Parts: sequence; structure tokens; C-alpha cells
Amino acid sequence: MILITGPESTGKSTLASQLSEELGHIMIPEYGRIYLEKNGPEYSYKDIEIMALHHMEQVKAADNSSLILDTYLLNYKIWSEYKYGKVSDKIIELLKECRFDLILLMEPDIEWEEDSLRESPTDRDNLFDIYIEELDKLEWSYSIVQGIGDIRRQNAINIIKSENVYN
Repeated sequence: MILITGPESTGKSTLASQLSEELGHIMIPEYGRIYLEKNGPEYSYKDIEIMALHHMEQVKAADNSSLILDTYLLNYKIWSEYKYGKVSDKIIELLKECRFDLILLMEPDIEWEEDSLRESPTDRDNLFDIYIEELDKLEWSYSIVQGIGDIRRQNAINIIKSENVYN
């Protein structure tokens, strides 16, 4: 299972889709986006837990180790803490159970794209640092993906190959 994580507008969904197609694995999309597109862009602290739990249910329902995750519980934790200064105990507990074959952390080195659901055009570098801190606290190994366009995809593929994931 490969987790693609990082601040908003760093190419997570694009890369997840590309890797899913290239590797022939199932992609689990970012449930937060699905939820907000259905229910509107306004949300509360409690909505973040709802989104996180539904995202987790999608992963469990896939019941397959060959998954590409477009974000996961870590994103909801950071999002909740950043926006509301707190995170639900449920997300924290579930996060401790997560295991991945590889974590790809997307660097905010691409241009931020306007989107009605995006909130942090000027905070991506700060959020990136928060992701690094959180990943280090969890003692999760990760690789940073950089580059523009196809170079970004190729850099991710090179990381996957070097880590012997899905070869």
C-alpha cells in the first residue's frame, strides 16, 4: 500500500491516478473532496472525523494490499489540527494502526491551483514542514517527491523502484 500525502495542491490526486494506471493498482481517492463536493464547501470539526472514517472504510473495503491512497488519516489529522487546533481521539487511535509499504510526501514545489475547496494558498510550505514533523513523530519512513509535470511522476516511479515496492 502506497500513501501519497502532503499539503493541498501538490499533485497528490494526479500522481495517485498516474501511479494507479502505471502500476495497475487500485486507487482510493481523497474522500474529503468527495464529501465536500456532495455536501458543500462549508464543514465543521466533526465533519473531518466523518470524512476520515469514511476514507478508512473505503480502504478496508478494498481489502487489497496493492493500493494507492490519495491521502489518508494523516491528512485529516493535520487538517483538523491546523484548522481547529484539535483532532479527534478516534483519528489519533486509528492513525497508530496504519502500515504502508511506502509513503510519498509531495513537496509544494508546483504552482498552487485555485479550487473552490482549497483553503491554504500561502501556507503550503508551513504545512509541508508540519507533515515532516508528524511523519517523524510517527517514525514513519517517507520519500519526498519533487518536480514539475512528468518529472514528478518519474521521480515517484524511481522512488518506488529504489524501495522495491511493487516491482
